[in-house]
Amino acid sequence: MKLVGTGEIQKRYNITRIQVFRLLRAGDWPEPFAEFEDGRKVWESSVISRHVAKLRRTGRVTEDGRVVPWRYLIASKS
Repeated sequence: MKLVGTGEIQKRYNITRIQVFRLLRAGDWPEPFAEFEDGRKVWESSVISRHVAKLRRTGRVTEDGRVVPWRYLIASKS
């Protein structure tokens, strides 16, 4: 099992730490696998990979890593 933090997520998927925590707060990001005493969080790499692919399929995250707020996705479908 490989664990990744927000730095690795940013390098791989171009999603910033702030975007990760906004998605987490919105309930649109997997819960961390573990959290260190200093507040750093880590996730299973395979879980994040599948989740980012899902977010890209639904238009929630663009290929360049930009997070699209839900209100814009809803508005574009009507």
